[in-house]
Amino acid sequence: MTEITKLEKKLDKRFEKIDKRFDDLTMLMSDFANDVNARFDQQDARFDRIEARLDKLEASHQRLLSTIDALIKRIDDYETELVARDHKIARLERWIEQIAEKTGVKLT
Repeated sequence: MTEITKLEKKLDKRFEKIDKRFDDLTMLMSDFANDVNARFDQQDARFDRIEARLDKLEASHQRLLSTIDALIKRIDDYETELVARDHKIARLERWIEQIAEKTGVKLT
């Protein structure tokens, strides 16, 4: 065997070792990328669940606001009716006093 052949075989062995190391590194990087992708998928699923819960909370919040608005309207309507009733009672009391004065009836 000539020196060149020996050197060639020695270099081939070294390159084979380097190729194996590159293959191992490629495999390691691929596994890492798969792990990262799996984590992102988990996080995406988690965020999807959180978004769904937020959507439900927003709908519930909107229903509560609508209910509160309806109650406030009922209270406003009731207060308006009370003011009208009070005004009517005051007017009726004035009439009664006027009638009593004209007829000479004393009110106690």
